[in-house]
Amino acid sequence: SPKPGDGICANATWSRNGTTVAGGTDQGSELNQLLYPYGLFIDKNQAIYVADTENHRIVKWDRGASSGQLVAGGNDEGEDANQFHKPTDVVVDKDGTMYISDTGNSRLQKWHPDAKSGETIIEEFFVFGVAQDEEGSIYLSSEIKYEVRKWRTGETVGQLITSELSFPRLLFVDRNQSVYIADANNHRVIKVDNGSTQITIVAAGS
Repeated sequence: SPKPGDGICANATWSRNGTTVAGGTDQGSELNQLLYPYGLFIDKNQAIYVADTENHRIVKWDRGASSGQLVAGGNDEGEDANQFHKPTDVVVDKDGTMYISDTGNSRLQKWHPDAKSGETIIEEFFVFGVAQDEEGSIYLSSEIKYEVRKWRTGETVGQLITSELSFPRLLFVDRNQSVYIADANNHRVIKVDNGSTQITIVAAGS
């Protein structure tokens, strides 16, 4: 079926049976294991990047792989440039640069391909979820501030998208730059259209 402008197929269907594509070998810290994984990102080659939260690392699983590759962190819990404290989400841009919500350290880390450490590009936002639009702008949710903001390249202060939230977590930005937000404590998923401040409930919320 042709895709609408938001890039989501209106007639998509899913199998009733799931297939394990990462982990599934009990909890642990080996590269074929995960420990409380949270956010993930799928690139154009269908490789899956996983925020392996309690292992304080990001692992990449190629399609069909039986174990992952360590691509960021994995140097124990900490606040150094090569460490994370409970990362919860990751997004990867077109050149392979990763943007990682280092939640326990209240910062967004940027890791270039094959880098051994990251750089802090946004701090003190208590970031949880991270997304990126096709123009390269970064969107962050903050559980503590109860808001979602957008940073265009080079900006130091993010544009407020919405603050009508309670513990917002993961988020997604479609081709129209509409933002979908998992509003955890309100038990709903909401949508905020580009250029609007109005929220639309798209799942639950009753």
